[in-house]
Amino acid sequence: MNISKDNECSRYHCSPERHLVPLVRTPIAGPLYSFMFRVSKQSGCFHGSADGVAQYFGVSRWKIQRAMQALVDLGFLVRVAQAPYTPSVYRVIGHKEWAANHPGCCTEKETLPWSAEKGDPLGVRLWNVSGGKVKYQPYQLTALRKTGLTDDQIATAFKEFVTAEQARREKGGWHGRWGAVQARFWRWITGRVLSDELERLGLQPFCASAEPAEAVCSSCQKPVAV
Repeated sequence: MNISKDNECSRYHCSPERHLVPLVRTPIAGPLYSFMFRVSKQSGCFHGSADGVAQYFGVSRWKIQRAMQALVDLGFLVRVAQAPYTPSVYRVIGHKEWAANHPGCCTEKETLPWSAEKGDPLGVRLWNVSGGKVKYQPYQLTALRKTGLTDDQIATAFKEFVTAEQARREKGGWHGRWGAVQARFWRWITGRVLSDELERLGLQPFCASAEPAEAVCSSCQKPVAV
């Protein structure tokens, strides 16, 4: 089977599922691989009969045999024993070993500014608050901290800002890029946004002391991180 080379970056780590998607003629191959990998995790080998597996999945024996052969061709199964009238024995190959045997075929998770070991956790918080739309570079995070606000205050304010931004976009039917959000947010928390622009953005003048109700746990009355 021809295995395409692909080492492009992605938002996610590579996994077996990504390599099994092209098996359109054997769609059962993906669930079958996960099943065999789980069952063989302790012993390292799978020796279930095709009839038994077919009954488990509610499909024909032929579909299971064809899917197993596709997994063998792709390199995710290795047939270690085969004899007439007895189930074949397979070694199920994990993704790490498969990747080592097929260099250049896996995608790599893209590196974000906070991904390094000494990265900035505030960048992760703001990224998550924005739903993965706004990336902050280290120098931008430094500028935010120079305002004198704590990380919690910045994250809380950013949540309010993003909520207003989303409402503004939905109202206007605009779904453009979020590239200007970082600068606009900084101007808002530093008091550089004029009243007419505040109205257009759907915001009130920024007040660092204003805390949203959900920032406090209703049961224990302790602060909850945004």
